[in-house]
Parts: sequence; C-alpha cells; structure tokens
Amino acid sequence: PSDIHLVTVGEIDAFISNADMDRFDYCLGVTPSDCLKPFYPTSTRPGIKMAYLYLKDHIYRINNLHLARPASLLAGPMIQTIYNHRHQKRPWNRIVMSMVLLMAKRAMPVFLLYFLAQSAVLLSRFGLHRFANFFRQFLDRSNVEAAISGFLGIRFAAVETKEGGAALDIDDERTYKTISSVFSKWHDLLIR
Repeated sequence: PSDIHLVTVGEIDAFISNADMDRFDYCLGVTPSDCLKPFYPTSTRPGIKMAYLYLKDHIYRINNLHLARPASLLAGPMIQTIYNHRHQKRPWNRIVMSMVLLMAKRAMPVFLLYFLAQSAVLLSRFGLHRFANFFRQFLDRSNVEAAISGFLGIRFAAVETKEGGAALDIDDERTYKTISSVFSKWHDLLIR
C-alpha cells in the first residue's frame, strides 16, 4: 500500500518468511510496541504513537502486511468490513465493530475477546494498567487466533515483524506531516 512509506524490503521478507502458508490461509502482520518506541514523540522532535492491541504477553500494533491464500477470499467481505472500521480510537468504529460482531454467525467468542481487548486499551489509556492487565490475562495470542479462525472459517495467524515500518502508516494529515518531517532519520534507522 502507498501509505507505508517506511516499510523495508527486510521487513517484507521477514513477514513472508514467517507466514506459514502451509498451515494458515490468512496471515496478518503485527509489530510489538517495543519496536515502535524509537518513533514516539519526544520533547525535541515530533513522532507517532499508534493505537495498540493489548494481549496477555504482548502489546502489538496491527501493521499493514497481509498474506492470504485464495481460499480465504470467502471470508473477504467480513475481513473488508473489519478493515473499514479498524481505527478504534474513533468511538463510532467501536460501536459499528461491536454491532457487526454481535450480528454475525460464530462471532460470540470473538466479540467477548474484542470486549476484553477494548477494555484493556481504555483502561491503559487512563493509566489504570493493573486493571487493564486483569482483562489482558484472558487474551492469549493463540486463543485469539483460534477464535478469529473459527469466526472467519479460515486458518488465521498473526505474524510478528520487528522493524516497525509497516506499522507506521499515514492515515491523516497530522501523521503525514510528522513522517515527512522526520522521514530521512527514520528511514536511516530502519535500514540499518
């Protein structure tokens, strides 16, 4: 996609190498939050702090790398609906996502995990990390992958990449200006 100007060949290669398409139909890239700390704003330079998915053992940013087998196209309309409402900082998208999950077949396990994940996100945002951790304990990555697989009717897996460029996407004017102002420094950091 044209909105991930900082993605590198190495990151794409790592994603493809780790996406086991013999075992899975659809692989989605995720980046650990620790890998994105160099891109946070500081008192001396602009930066970006993205929204995260809080799981039991890791905090991830869902990045923009996807790999799908043709068989997964049957789940395409639902994947597209979820993707259309991916910006979870917007309250309307949370409401729509909840409604989509509540009305879909086989979605109750995913809805419960979604509720737990959103609770962890909101509590963390308010600095209530101890309470957020209570909700996160139920969000084991393998359980989340299994629930999504059952919901979509395909074999789903999250694939971790550690460079960060695929997670630094441009979705609005503010992010565009930030990345434009630090592009050379961040690009050099990523290609090292």
